[in-house]
Amino acid sequence: MHGQIADMQRLCACLGVSQRILSMTGKLDGPGDVIPPESPAIGAASPGVGTPVLGQAGLQHSAPSLRTRIILSGLVTALALFVLFSPWPLQEKLRTIGHACCAQIPSHTIRFDGQPMPIDSRNSGIYTGVLMVVAIMWLTGRRKAALFVPPMLRNLLMLVVLAMILDGFNSLAQTHHLHTYYQPSNTIRVITGTLSGMALAILTVPLFNSLVWRNPEDLAIADDFTDLVGYLVGAVVIIITLLQAPLLLYYPMSILSILGLLVTLTFVNTCIGVVSFRRENRIDTILAFVIPGLGGLVSACFEIMALDIWRVFQH
Repeated sequence: MHGQIADMQRLCACLGVSQRILSMTGKLDGPGDVIPPESPAIGAASPGVGTPVLGQAGLQHSAPSLRTRIILSGLVTALALFVLFSPWPLQEKLRTIGHACCAQIPSHTIRFDGQPMPIDSRNSGIYTGVLMVVAIMWLTGRRKAALFVPPMLRNLLMLVVLAMILDGFNSLAQTHHLHTYYQPSNTIRVITGTLSGMALAILTVPLFNSLVWRNPEDLAIADDFTDLVGYLVGAVVIIITLLQAPLLLYYPMSILSILGLLVTLTFVNTCIGVVSFRRENRIDTILAFVIPGLGGLVSACFEIMALDIWRVFQH
């Protein structure tokens, strides 16, 4: 009796497996061929294994692949090591990053109640101006704007950049005790630096957007002089803050200037990486930008370390 019961159990088990196999091959078409709801088909894809899943909310993206997770972990680790092992405290860390791209000449540096900015006055204006333009673009919904500004605006912005370059050469002439056309000052450096940082961002960010995004928008960062007013207001706020130099804003302005420097290097490195790996116009979401953007930022960190080491050996 017990042997017959065991045989029946094995038969039922075999029938259950056969039913599942038939359901997978589309052979169940009879009225009585029903798979029990508590028994999913063998080999059915489970959520999160690299294939899209159709759930209650619709088609969902699969979990990141192992390769993606390894790359992301490596980039985050490299960035964390840079932050942890670059010199402390925060002021020294900011100056170390700034030293890679700036001579940090004391007479050319803005001081907040005796505390020097991590980069000189011209660079403080340039990189804070770049960051200001990027922030306004995001706030106004033009973060993917890929059209260049109209010719009249472009010419005006190029004149602003030219003014900064001429002031730089005039300042360099004074440093080397050569003839100068006017007396250089930190006020002029801040004004020309901030306005040129704003201008350079407006002129070049559309190129970044047209290279990186899958669907760049047919928008310009500024369509006319009216649109330029908002950026000019932001530039004026930066100029006044740097020239007044209240001690309360020392760390915010120092962090913003170095953040602008890192954003600039990240944008440049990301463009180089996208073109080098032939990944133009592949990114469609902010999430998809994480790995290319982190790659550009980590590359910037390595560039900063290399330049700092080179400067140490130069001295």
